[in-house]
Amino acid sequence: MKLLMENWRSYKKQLLKEGSKFSKELTNMMNIDQNLRNLFNIEMKEAGGWSQELVNQFAKKHGTAPDDVFGSRSVEENFAKLFPQLDFANFDKKDWDNFNVLIIHQRRPEYSQMRKRALSEMIKAKKEWKSLATDMARQAKILPEFDNQKLIYPTDIEDGGKVDLLLKKKKITWEQLAKNLMR
Repeated sequence: MKLLMENWRSYKKQLLKEGSKFSKELTNMMNIDQNLRNLFNIEMKEAGGWSQELVNQFAKKHGTAPDDVFGSRSVEENFAKLFPQLDFANFDKKDWDNFNVLIIHQRRPEYSQMRKRALSEMIKAKKEWKSLATDMARQAKILPEFDNQKLIYPTDIEDGGKVDLLLKKKKITWEQLAKNLMR
C-alpha cells in the first residue's frame, strides 16, 4: 500500500509539473532549428532529391550560408549558452522532446563535454537518451557501420531496430555504450 501511494504521488507530481523555467526558450530554439530543415525537406522532395545547386539556391533564398544552410550555428551557440542554466529536474515531456532534438545537433567538437553531461542527465531522468548515445557513438566512430546512413529515431534504436541489433551482435548493452561515451 505504501508503494502504491508513493507511485500515485509521483504520478500526480508529474501531471502537475509545469516544466522548466526555460520551456519557452527551448521551444523557440527548437522551432527555429526545425523550420528551415522542414522547408528544405519539402523543397528537396519537389526537386527530386538533394543537390548542391538546391542547397545554394535555398541558402540564398533564406539568407543563410551554403555551409550553414539551416542557420543552425546561431541556435547551437544560443543553446550552448543556455545549457549550464537548465533545470533538468523540472523538465516536462515537451522540454525533454525539445532538448533531445537540440542536443543531437550539437555536434561540433567544442560541445562534446556538454553532450556527455546531457547524456548523463537524460539517463538519470530515463528520457530519450538512446538517440543521443547513437549519435555520439556514430561521431566517435564506435558505430562505423552507420556512416553515411540515415537513421530513423526512435525506430532504429528500439528493441529490434538497426542500432539495437548491431549492439547485440557486438555484445554491447546500451548501458555499456553510454558508459563508454561518457568517459
